[in-house]
Amino acid sequence: MTEAGLAIRSFIPPFLYDPVAALRDPALKAAAGGLDRRGRWRLAELMQGNFSKHVFYAVKPAPGAAAGAGDDDPAERLLDDPATVLFPIAIDFPAVARALAARPAERRSLQVTVDRRSVTVGIRLSDFDLAILAALDGPTRIGAVTARVAAGTNVPGEVAAALGPLQRKLTRLGLLHLMAG
Repeated sequence: MTEAGLAIRSFIPPFLYDPVAALRDPALKAAAGGLDRRGRWRLAELMQGNFSKHVFYAVKPAPGAAAGAGDDDPAERLLDDPATVLFPIAIDFPAVARALAARPAERRSLQVTVDRRSVTVGIRLSDFDLAILAALDGPTRIGAVTARVAAGTNVPGEVAAALGPLQRKLTRLGLLHLMAG
């Protein structure tokens, strides 16, 4: 890849390559969090121990960019545009929201399929996050999600503030994609 002038942008699904999310011990979490991106990827692979394949996006780094630059997700810039479309990937978010609403917030989890095996992932979702999920009934523009959720709460600013962290969680699990509107 280096000879082709490419660099890994991210692995798919990203959560498998994030050891910090999998660690419970605060000291280990802090140590893993201090690693650079490649170090976190290596540690995650050692922790998993059973990757049968690697799927990733590769990009040409910007001229003069430092090695490892670009940890930010350029797709997140799309969250400010109400025309951006949120695409659920193989999941019925309204049904998931209904099912998770019956559980205490600290006991909410999702089943995802990775490499043809089912993985249960604990995920912190507030009741407000569930209201946003309930508004994602297929490909939906951010403006429509905001309008649906804000209609019940009168807090459109809170929807925008909650959407970024929720999008990151779901995208890292491979359950949500963004498309410019």
